[in-house]
Amino acid sequence: MNYQLTEGASVEELEAAGLGSNYAIRERALFPADANGVPWTAAYIQAHADPVAELHEDMAAEQKARTVYENLLDLTDDLGMKMH
Repeated sequence: MNYQLTEGASVEELEAAGLGSNYAIRERALFPADANGVPWTAAYIQAHADPVAELHEDMAAEQKARTVYENLLDLTDDLGMKMH
């Protein structure tokens, strides 16, 4: 989605969208961070020896991700983004 949204964008357009520092460091590469720009870290990943507990945690994470995707779709009217 990031590549679709920035495809063909000029450096000036990226700067106007608040992506100037990201472009300066990473160009258009994906960088795992949350919506506030906080970098991803493995420090909070849980691991258990219980496969049932692992499955429940994985299912909860999938539901949280689904909610984020649905919210992102609500924030756009671009049909190309909604179809992918």
